[in-house]
Amino acid sequence: MVIKMNTKKLGMAFANIFLYLFIGEIISYYLDKFIFFESTFWMNFYFLIAPLIAGTTIILLNQELFKLIFQNFKKNYKQYIPLIIKYYFSGLILMYLCNAIIMPFTNTLPENETTNRLLFNTLPIFSIINTLIIAPISEEIIFRGTFKKVFKQKQAFLIATSFLFGLLHVIFNGDFINIFPYAALGYFLGKIYYETDNILNSIIAHAFHNALCILLLFLGGIL
Repeated sequence: MVIKMNTKKLGMAFANIFLYLFIGEIISYYLDKFIFFESTFWMNFYFLIAPLIAGTTIILLNQELFKLIFQNFKKNYKQYIPLIIKYYFSGLILMYLCNAIIMPFTNTLPENETTNRLLFNTLPIFSIINTLIIAPISEEIIFRGTFKKVFKQKQAFLIATSFLFGLLHVIFNGDFINIFPYAALGYFLGKIYYETDNILNSIIAHAFHNALCILLLFLGGIL
């Protein structure tokens, strides 16, 4: 299959990824350099402000994705909700199957998961806001919203965006074998967006998945 792409839109899509990562890293660097943390409040502020500003920038640069999505969801939610449930749990099952295959070779949790658990235990305010709001909106815009205009074939869009989504979650930790579980979930998040053409649906599925992870961490902490 010859992959057909809109090269102009491809440049814009990668610019979104660069801005999201670059802005977050620059803000983190200067906050870390000039602010001395003496309380949990300031630590939460520090870890929240960088992704918040980066995510807000991405949202403002891609406002067209949010035109009429709430009205559209309200009008079609009876068709959207079953589809969200079907594809989300398909992605969840495939994600855990990938984890089951990989785990004997790594014998550890993915570094991204380890970091998320540490942040939840030490900085719960940041963890909840970032995980439930900032990350789902920003990542769905970057990996689903902008790339949908790049690829003219459905499977090319789903495969490319799922692996880019997985790569983001492992690239800074270097545990590249764990790209597959994240890509598995990303594939079905892509299907949700592609088949409804409403970014809110994949945001909802993404946020639900993150909320489920937080709930499991919370229950694990009290049991």
